[in-house]
Amino acid sequence: KVNLLAVTECAYSVSAETPFSPEAAALHGMLPTVAQENPGWVCRPVDIARDIGSGIAPLIAREAVVDFAGPVALRGTTRWVRHYQPLPLPPASAVKDVIPTGSVVLMTGALGYVGLVLARHLGISHGCRLVLCSRTPLPPRDQWDTEAQGSNTTAHRVRALRDLADAGVVFEVATADVADADAVQQAVRAAVDVFGSIDLVVHAAGISDPRGFGPAHLVCDEGVGMHFDAKTRGFANIDRALAGCDVPGVVFSSLSATLGGLSLGPYAASNAALDAEVLRSRAAGRRWASVQWDTWGKGDGVEPGEFDMRLDQATELFDRAVAGIDDVPLSVVSTGDLDARVQQWVIEAGGIDLG
Repeated sequence: KVNLLAVTECAYSVSAETPFSPEAAALHGMLPTVAQENPGWVCRPVDIARDIGSGIAPLIAREAVVDFAGPVALRGTTRWVRHYQPLPLPPASAVKDVIPTGSVVLMTGALGYVGLVLARHLGISHGCRLVLCSRTPLPPRDQWDTEAQGSNTTAHRVRALRDLADAGVVFEVATADVADADAVQQAVRAAVDVFGSIDLVVHAAGISDPRGFGPAHLVCDEGVGMHFDAKTRGFANIDRALAGCDVPGVVFSSLSATLGGLSLGPYAASNAALDAEVLRSRAAGRRWASVQWDTWGKGDGVEPGEFDMRLDQATELFDRAVAGIDDVPLSVVSTGDLDARVQQWVIEAGGIDLG
């Protein structure tokens, strides 16, 4: 039996504080997975403020023996335990106030599955003009007819983009690794040169490389780094590239930052760090909102998982998140009872009798 007490500084925002440490948030994001992958481990995240009071040590020690009820933040002599409350978002129709027809949307991770679903939704349903950024280059457009005949990933993406073009969607494809600050700057400048402005940013970059997934203690440094390059470094590069611009943005985080998940440790950690980065930038006056998404269903006749969102649900929630950017800095999307899932996967995953 292992009782792991992980003490960090300023990982959580408590009572309108700004999280100072995405690194600390990353550790907290990792802990549910560590407990899930190691039966008999209780992983207790305890966060303290930077200005530590003289009586904090006994309060921290107490956290090692009380019944575990989820992450705890100690602020002075006050003990905060994380809870979730349902939050009404604006109606989907209110998205028109943020991105009226003809708006220019810059998307990262745009040629992944979720990115292509969103590109179709934004281009066809909202009449947006799109700048689709992807790390992997595509062949020139004059070769798309030939490339579309294949069965590989490139062929699938080309077919999806041809469908967008056939539907009248105006878009440009930009090759840019979001971990490369110069490439991101260039993509932003190119978008403004072509379309005149950027009206919304969607940061949906992520990785699917198998080296980034697996039991937390076995994932290599390179695999871990891939997640943080796409998530946090990519966000920081976009944030800097848009410095001085009043451009709203939606950031794609994951419910794994709250619930963990087997083989998802580094992924969960990077998303938790991403949430903290978004809140820190927002506190500096930027218009970012982060959404911890549940799983987007595959559609096309694929049998959905227990917690998969239908695509119409997911795109409606996206619209509502965009409409609420200025009011809701961080939201959690759960297709099932979130309290029950937290109880099962965070609290009970390592809930043992230390007696």
